[in-house]
Amino acid sequence: MAVLAGLPLGVAGGRWAWALFAGSVGVSPGATVPISAVLLMIPTALLLANTIAVGPGWAAAQIKSAITLRNE
Repeated sequence: MAVLAGLPLGVAGGRWAWALFAGSVGVSPGATVPISAVLLMIPTALLLANTIAVGPGWAAAQIKSAITLRNE
C-alpha cells in the first residue's frame, strides 16, 4: 500500500519541486519521468525492504517468548 501511494506522490512532488527550482534559476521547468524506471522501483523497493528486514526478523524469531515474559 505504501508503494502504491508513495510512488505517485513522490513523482508528483518531485515534478513540483523541480518546476519550483527551475523557475527560480531560469531553466526549462519541463521534466520527463520514464515510466520504465518508475515501474522498476516497485520490485526494487520491495526487495530492498525484505533484505533489510531479514536480520531483525531472524533475531526476533530466536527470542524465547516464555523467558522474556517471565522476566517482565
